[in-house]
Amino acid sequence: MNPTLVVANTGPIVAARLCGFLELLPKALEKIHIPEIERDEWIRVLSKHNGRHAGIPDLNIPSWIEEWEKSKFLNVHKLSMPQTERAIRLNQHIHPNDPDKPAADGSAIVLARTLIDTEEAQALLADEPGLRKAAQIEEGIPVVGSLTILVMLVQNKILEKNQALEMAVKGKQRGVHYSKKLLKDLTTSLETLA
Repeated sequence: MNPTLVVANTGPIVAARLCGFLELLPKALEKIHIPEIERDEWIRVLSKHNGRHAGIPDLNIPSWIEEWEKSKFLNVHKLSMPQTERAIRLNQHIHPNDPDKPAADGSAIVLARTLIDTEEAQALLADEPGLRKAAQIEEGIPVVGSLTILVMLVQNKILEKNQALEMAVKGKQRGVHYSKKLLKDLTTSLETLA
């Protein structure tokens, strides 16, 4: 599945930044939707990486997000009170040992369910295993990860296969939690492309 309309969680956006393909997301995706709480999470988490990794330029994260919003590539959604309550319950299910964790993960699932039902999104973009499992099993939501975006960039002829693999390896070196199996799966996926 290569969706172009997604609801995104913070993890794949951080992965894209650490791997070096954040600026290429608009070449793979048509639109990203996020709940408001994710915008705050993006600003907090992405800003931490400014100046920490060679080869990753510093970004004014709030301005960058604002640019994506103005271009309509990024759409930020306010959840209703019932959606927020459901997001909190889902978040407690995903993170049972961290009841005070902000409900960003649950909010992403609730928004994905809503937008997939109205055909405004096709999948949830998420890397974290607990979040992916809850979305797929509890809600029946299609889920793709950041490595899927790298494959799409190769399919769209934006990146060469070796560039995509190098980006994934660099991301892992910079702290993205890609397992050896995920990187092997990426290699296999890239090898099958014409």
